[in-house]
Amino acid sequence: MSKKDFTMDFEFFNKTFVPLVENAIPREAEKGVFKGANLILQDAEVTFPMVPKEFDHLRGSRKVEKVVVTPGDISATFGYDIEYAAYQHEGERKDGSHKVEKYTTTKGVTQPGKKFLEKSLLRNKENVAKVIVKHINNAKV
Repeated sequence: MSKKDFTMDFEFFNKTFVPLVENAIPREAEKGVFKGANLILQDAEVTFPMVPKEFDHLRGSRKVEKVVVTPGDISATFGYDIEYAAYQHEGERKDGSHKVEKYTTTKGVTQPGKKFLEKSLLRNKENVAKVIVKHINNAKV
């Protein structure tokens, strides 16, 4: 019996796989990160502790931006960017000079409170991961 070399042409595979890894997967992951960030923000507006609401300026400052998906990093910048958002989230000014003593409950929010974004993030981390993975699984060239 003689040995014969077996070769296989991977040209088609390379033409399909490389664009999938370099383009389609990151693009779908970005969509998933964007959707996941919005899921966290939406939850913070409807689940205790809720984003406070008096005039709706805080909720109106809702942003999702700077979505980054690279082989070494998946991240996004999201939250509320009105000047007093951090004060409301932390329940006090950065310098500790003033604490939120009572969030209004008469303007459409029954259970506002501090750390609304942080707690929503912790509550939804697994759901966000599932959303991102679902988008990656749907990646097509």
